[in-house]
Amino acid sequence: FAHMLQSSILDDRTPLLDNKDRRNDRLGSTSSAFLNFFKALFGAGVLALPHGFTNSGLLGGIVVYVIATYLCAYSMVFLLRCKRIALAADPGTSVTTYAGLAKYAGGIRMYWLVAFSVCFLEMCFCTGWIIVASDNLHVATGLYSSAKWSWLACPLLCVLCSVRWLANLWPLSFLGLIIYLGGIMGATYFYIGSGQVSLKWTNVEPVIWSTLPGFAGNAMYSLEAILVALPVYGSMVQPEHGPAVIATATGTYGAIACVFGAMAYIYGLGICETDGGAVITDCLPAGALTMAVRVSLASALLVSFPVALYPVSEI
Repeated sequence: FAHMLQSSILDDRTPLLDNKDRRNDRLGSTSSAFLNFFKALFGAGVLALPHGFTNSGLLGGIVVYVIATYLCAYSMVFLLRCKRIALAADPGTSVTTYAGLAKYAGGIRMYWLVAFSVCFLEMCFCTGWIIVASDNLHVATGLYSSAKWSWLACPLLCVLCSVRWLANLWPLSFLGLIIYLGGIMGATYFYIGSGQVSLKWTNVEPVIWSTLPGFAGNAMYSLEAILVALPVYGSMVQPEHGPAVIATATGTYGAIACVFGAMAYIYGLGICETDGGAVITDCLPAGALTMAVRVSLASALLVSFPVALYPVSEI
């Protein structure tokens, strides 16, 4: 991370923003950019980390997750460098989106290929958020089916997605972050600290070599904010802080998520009868707190939906 922060990306001799990026109504502070990017990392993927550790073992999972965090942070900072190179070569070019950067690198065909890929993959990814949110609302309330909850959420999502600029979405990111850290992770640590879940060292393996590669995919999926890197960079009034924001947020999230996944795995929250423990909410003890956690999770995913969808909206 020190190498990333001290690299030539931070050279002030090259303009960072094109003319469109300089519009004041779309630019925000470094702190708002950090909040948007940091919350974008907290999605459905982190909920599956405890189960993922059952496929990697404790030591194997920690090592793989640290490597995955570094690779993801490096690749995102490298994207910012690519944008800087494009602007240095042609200050008039528009590289506010991934498709725009691809057009500069490979022409119009590359533009359409990347535009389609980003839109299709991110729409599928965001659909996953709605599915997880709807399932939790269905279980927590006992009302309606998951499909009906999805339809009921659509008007709210349409309103939230009407916020035009990413810099103005930081209050939603802040709310979602508080819910995630205080609600989901907070409740898990409460169950551990209060003794409602017990230490299960007998089920802990140091390394599970046969399924370790599968955990690498799980780790990459939990670091799910790469498509937000360029939009967050373009939303900053001080873009020279962009690499520091990306590297710091990714490193901080990686540490929090890895500790969370490892602790839940040690305390037996990585596998249970309900759906095999695919997500941690299935393995928490039944009760009012767990129901509140499910509602909090659904709320966090829904209010964060516009941030996750922003790369599609921008294209």
